[in-house]
Amino acid sequence: MTDKLRELKQLLDEELINEADYEQKKAELLRNL
Repeated sequence: MTDKLRELKQLLDEELINEADYEQKKAELLRNL
């Protein structure tokens, strides 16, 4: 798992972003790998 994905998961865990934002950003990150 990349650092960015880990940061993203952290935001989700802390409820700073919602599930939809998380999935969208995750998909974006994975496309850019």
